Amino acid sequence: MFKTDKVSLEELSFAFDARDIANFRAVLEHLKSSKLLTLPEKEVQRVLVGLDEIGRLKLDRKVYGFHVFDSFAEEQGNGYGVELYIRQGDRLEYFCVPPTRDEVYSVSDIVELLKEHSRKTKEIYTGNFPANGIFLGLHETVDRDNPIERDILEEDEIREFERLGIKIIRLYHLI
Repeated sequence: MFKTDKVSLEELSFAFDARDIANFRAVLEHLKSSKLLTLPEKEVQRVLVGLDEIGRLKLDRKVYGFHVFDSFAEEQGNGYGVELYIRQGDRLEYFCVPPTRDEVYSVSDIVELLKEHSRKTKEIYTGNFPANGIFLGLHETVDRDNPIERDILEEDEIREFERLGIKIIRLYHLI
């Protein structure tokens, strides 16, 4: 389908944007799960691994945002908010996440934190978690007793970020 050597993948990372990669992967996975592909399984896996590598090249140091519900923070007053993570290779690291579970951050809290620390975040990626509930080491749901649940940013959160000058890129398949 396409070459997956290092030079070719770097070239493709300049040609594709994040949505192209996510959509291409979603189409391949749908065709694979529906048993509609004519490519051998080994070739499909090679292409999927290549798409993951293009995503790593393209999206390293990018910011991902998720709507969050923290049941423990809800007991303290308000458990609905937003968390931001920064991509470090194959992991998501904390970027704008409260230091304790006593609170969650609102969109305006996050924008203020970004301004305070002179961080020039102009875009945030968001999407639904994969079927297994884990994306780059971040779990969709944690803590069975006092759950934290993460999901794609909600429409009102997206509108607020965009009103405050931060573009939200929705991916149908997180990469």
